[in-house]
Amino acid sequence: QISNSKLVRHSAARVIAAIASIEVSNGTWPELLPFLHQTCNSADVAHREVGSFILFAVLENIVDGIELSNLYPLLGSLVQDPQSLDVRVTTVRCAAVSSGVY
Repeated sequence: QISNSKLVRHSAARVIAAIASIEVSNGTWPELLPFLHQTCNSADVAHREVGSFILFAVLENIVDGIELSNLYPLLGSLVQDPQSLDVRVTTVRCAAVSSGVY
């Protein structure tokens, strides 16, 4: 059940990223990044896992449309998440994508 739930969350994140690739580029979804920042800072580990994966999926699609310097403090805190290896690994993937390494 947990793996199915994770699959659903990751699929939903990919859909959000696909929509974001259009909307963020057009400047019509200014709420997305503040929402992701809030989700990634949630006290609930499941929210941080989902938020970090959505952030990764979005960065994978539209790095050019995002002010990356605003994300570095967030990535710095997420990479030290005390409760979730998934959050830490996904954060490293975010950093790699944003730097062009991934």
